[in-house]
Amino acid sequence: MVDESTSEEAIENIAERYRALLDEDSAVPVLAEAHYRLGLYALIQQRDIVQATHHFQESAGLKDPFWSQAARTSLAICLYRQGKAQKALLEFRKVGLSEKVTVHSVNALLMMGRILRDDGDSEESERAFSEGLKRIRQELKNPQHEQKEWLVLGFTFALECGASEEIATWGEALRGYSSDELPPGVRHQLEALQHDG
Repeated sequence: MVDESTSEEAIENIAERYRALLDEDSAVPVLAEAHYRLGLYALIQQRDIVQATHHFQESAGLKDPFWSQAARTSLAICLYRQGKAQKALLEFRKVGLSEKVTVHSVNALLMMGRILRDDGDSEESERAFSEGLKRIRQELKNPQHEQKEWLVLGFTFALECGASEEIATWGEALRGYSSDELPPGVRHQLEALQHDG
């Protein structure tokens, strides 16, 4: 059994190191990562969405190719949770429709599609989902990428938007991996599909 007080102390020590980096380092990637991770800390450990939003905004503003996209996606989720759907959609668009295709950009398109669908804008929702599927297909053709990661993302994305052809194709490809190589949610979905099919 893990001693929770020790775990909390360890997490607090890590957060303190990231806080120190904000004062000690001026490199954009370091600052962007520090703000992003402190945003996660504020959100998950402290349950302080306002502080998390601040750190995500700081990281996003630094325009680091990796950390700022992650931060902008998290910022959009925080904004949405605060009832600021239009601002959230704007942040998701900045990431989702960026030129470079990344896991963050595809996740942003997924979230965008969900929000638009929930708001009753089926046309825009479909556009976001279609763009996400197109980007996933493109990345699955890229031999430099980890296929499993993109298959998992694609399968999850296809389930969300009801893309039956992709669900079948990517589900079949995922069945080629051992069950313990896949996230539990994906394993359960594959089992459910096999049982239903």
